[in-house]
Amino acid sequence: MKTRLLALAALAACGGTALATPIVTIQTNSLPSEQGWSYQTNGLHAGTAEVNAFTPGASSLTINTMGAGLNLTSSFLGARNFIGESAINSTSVVTIAMRARVVSSEVSLYHYGFGTSVQGGNRWMGFGLSTTAITYTDLEVQNAASLGFSPTQWNDYRMVGNWATGTFQMFVNNQLVRTANMGWQSMDANVFIGDSTGTANANVQFSDFAVSVPSPASAGVLSGAGLLAMRRRRK
Repeated sequence: MKTRLLALAALAACGGTALATPIVTIQTNSLPSEQGWSYQTNGLHAGTAEVNAFTPGASSLTINTMGAGLNLTSSFLGARNFIGESAINSTSVVTIAMRARVVSSEVSLYHYGFGTSVQGGNRWMGFGLSTTAITYTDLEVQNAASLGFSPTQWNDYRMVGNWATGTFQMFVNNQLVRTANMGWQSMDANVFIGDSTGTANANVQFSDFAVSVPSPASAGVLSGAGLLAMRRRRK
C-alpha cells in the first residue's frame, strides 16, 4: 500500500491533472455484485452461485472455478461491468492494472481459467493467467518462466491499450513482456474479470484491480510513477 501511495504522490507532484481516475474498480472485501457489477455464468459454470465462486477477504478477492470440468463449450463465470459507450473512444488509452497470484489451475487448451478484458469502441484487449503462462485475447501464449516470473507468486500486471493505433503493451512487474495488436469486438463497452473459457479453471487471489482511461499526455507520467513504486518496493 505504501508504494502505491508513493506512486500517487509522484503523479500529484507532476501537476495533478496527470492522475487517471479509474472508471472501474473492485474492492476485495465484498462480492462484485455488491459493488455494482453483474455476476454472469454460462455453459459448464451455469448455475454456480456467486458466493461459491468469489470469496471476499481483507487483502484479496478470491475466485475459484477448479473442478468445474473441461470441454470446448462456450463457458464463462465472472463479473462484468457495462461502462457505457462514452467511456472509451477512438483516441483512448486504456489501462488494466491489478496484483494477482494463481494458487492453482487446470488447463486443457486455453490458459484462460482466470482473466480480464476490456471491450469498447469496437476494440478488445485482455489477458488470462494459469500457474505457468499468460495468454491473450488473440490466443497467443507466453511461458511465464521464460519471462522470468512465476504466476504462483504475487505479481503486478498492467496492460495498456492505445485505441488510436489498435495496439497494446503488456507489463509484468513493470517489465514489458509483449506488444501486439488488439482484437475487434462489437459487444457493448464492458470490463470482465473471471473464468472465460471451458478449457481451463483456476483458483486465483487478486487485489488492486482498476481500469483507467488517462489522457494520452498522462501515459508517460503514469509509467514513471510505476517505476518509482517498483524501485521503492525492491529496497
